[in-house]
Amino acid sequence: MSHIRQSNPYLDLELRIADWAPTYSDIRAIVVYGSRAFPGNSFDAFSDLDLVLFTTDPDKYANDSDWLGAIAEIWLAALDHSRICPSYGDGS
Repeated sequence: MSHIRQSNPYLDLELRIADWAPTYSDIRAIVVYGSRAFPGNSFDAFSDLDLVLFTTDPDKYANDSDWLGAIAEIWLAALDHSRICPSYGDGS
């Protein structure tokens, strides 16, 4: 009997992001938070994947969603500028 790996769209997306991020020197970290961040936590097929992108160039990602297309097909993108929290080298 052959073993067929069931497709896991969230794992596939996480792997795509892990391959994509190192190609950009301005990305410092990507953190998963929310229900999918904790092993053993309950979530269903409709749960989303919450990520925080830490970068030295937030405007590059906040002002345009085209970069998402390098990771996967975009179904919907909503830019939420209320969550941009810049941090500067001088501590401000």
